[in-house]
Parts: sequence; C-alpha cells; structure tokens
Amino acid sequence: MDKLLNSPQQTLLAEDSGDVVPHFPPTARPVKRMMMMMMMIMMMIMMMTMMMMMMMMMMMMMMMMMMMMMMMMISDRCIMRYIICSVS
Repeated sequence: MDKLLNSPQQTLLAEDSGDVVPHFPPTARPVKRMMMMMMMIMMMIMMMTMMMMMMMMMMMMMMMMMMMMMMMMISDRCIMRYIICSVS
C-alpha cells in the first residue's frame, strides 16, 4: 500500500481525481509553487523598497542641489551688491 501511495503515478491519479484523502501525503508541486510565489512576492517587495529608497535618495539629492543653488544665487547677489556698493 505504501509503495502504491508513494509511487508518482498513484499520486498523479489521486490528484487528478477529485476524491483525495485528507491524510494523503502531499506532493512537492504545490509546495514548490507556494515557495515560488513567496519568492516572487519577496522579490517584488524588495524591488519596490529599493525603488522607494532610490526615489527618496534622488529627492534628497535634488533638494540639496536646489538649496545649494539658492544659497549660491543669494550669496552671489549679496556679494555683487556689496562690491557695487563698495566700488561706488
């Protein structure tokens, strides 16, 4: 009986027919599928988090650049005004 249950043909037949016994030894295929799905979901989440991190980093860099530009512009104006005032 065990030989019959553990043989792949028997498992295939039992799976294909709807009347599967609850205590039937499960085949590896659904577990593999579940593992694949879990891995895919994990990869997707990792990718999303990485993208979010990259976006955040880019935003931070852009903000820093903007701030630097603003500071440079303001300082340039101030210095130019100061020089003009001092010259005249």
